[in-house]
Amino acid sequence: MTFISSSTKDNAELQQCLSYFFPAYCYSSYENQDRMRSVFLETVDKVDKLHAQVDEDDDGEALPTISASQLGMLLLDWTDPRKSVVVTDDDGKRPS
Repeated sequence: MTFISSSTKDNAELQQCLSYFFPAYCYSSYENQDRMRSVFLETVDKVDKLHAQVDEDDDGEALPTISASQLGMLLLDWTDPRKSVVVTDDDGKRPS
């Protein structure tokens, strides 16, 4: 949630680090993509509920900077198994 929180949107260094980290982490292995898949629905649901709870007097400080559908598209991209790096041994086979 830190990556998409409006409370961190002005922290360019953090945003740059996380913008690099999440894709690199996810694409580096199937296992990392599985970890992201395990929080996919919960995270998208939380963002959707946060947007729905905002009322006129809320200053929106904790409001995510993107919508639930935009977050869903990011997570879909990050968890796409076709984008995962497949590690192989010297014989070109994937180790078990």
